[in-house]
Amino acid sequence: MLGPNGAGKTTSISLLLGLRKPTSGSARLFGLEPTDIAARSRVGVMLQESGIPQMLKVR
Repeated sequence: MLGPNGAGKTTSISLLLGLRKPTSGSARLFGLEPTDIAARSRVGVMLQESGIPQMLKVR
């Protein structure tokens, strides 16, 4: 998904993954509810930043 800053990309992904509930309307993923395991098993997300602190090192 591509678009300029503030276009709603993160919000859209959050809705489609079931991390957020829409304030109106509904979100469908492959025609299924985002919480349906069959839909969720077909999706992967790679965030730009991992959220793991830089000070942690792998040994």
